[in-house]
Amino acid sequence: HLPPLQSLCVNTGFLLCAYINSQSQKFKRNDFLIFTNDIYLSVKNISPDFKIRYLSLPETLLDYAYYKIFNPSFWHHMHQNPVIRFSSGHLTLISGWIDQAEWILCHMSISAGQEMMRNNVFNLFYALENELSRYYTTQPQDNKNRGWGILTQFMSLVSQHARTHRNVEFYAEKLHITPDYLYKICRNIFGISSKNLIEQQTIVEIKILLSDTDMSIKNIAQILNFEESSYLCRFFKKHTGMSPIAFRNKHNPSHRQPS
Repeated sequence: HLPPLQSLCVNTGFLLCAYINSQSQKFKRNDFLIFTNDIYLSVKNISPDFKIRYLSLPETLLDYAYYKIFNPSFWHHMHQNPVIRFSSGHLTLISGWIDQAEWILCHMSISAGQEMMRNNVFNLFYALENELSRYYTTQPQDNKNRGWGILTQFMSLVSQHARTHRNVEFYAEKLHITPDYLYKICRNIFGISSKNLIEQQTIVEIKILLSDTDMSIKNIAQILNFEESSYLCRFFKKHTGMSPIAFRNKHNPSHRQPS
């Protein structure tokens, strides 16, 4: 599934040789590494003057980017190729982005900083998707890529309709395939079911409304087509381990509510 981000790293020193996801790779000066919690890194050797500049971000700041960029091929490419070699011009932009992110985190209020960082993270990955698209869209079409194409259409539909439709049959009908075939595609590519992917998108919707608005739980339930607010609360706690109010109190302190 879409991995939660941990760190963005820019190599400002010299050389690190490591195994990344069991593949031997060199992390050279000015390389950019997107390090997620499901990437395994084992250091082989390191130059004496190696150093990096990094920024670690909580998963909640990435939900918006994952929700809005519904291109599975892009996320798959990023996971398979976590080390990115940019031109000097691109690297200057990345360094400027980290400067801006550090300023926001140090100087803005918690609620304003969270909203700005969420938008900044989205802008970064939207730019990366645009820049890297040439590497995964020029491959010849085959059965595997047909599966990716269907999955991309599915994620696009979920992005449009997750607020009103959470049943797999609705999306399968839109794609002119059977629910079973859609399940197999999602399982083969992401390792989770089509139903789980729909539910992930719904959870993102709830989190954004809880953290960015003062909307009541009842109103959120109505917008997201839950029959009762209690159903939404059970659904949210099942997937996150916490109640909607506890999540809001943690991530939106300006709208703190009694538990």
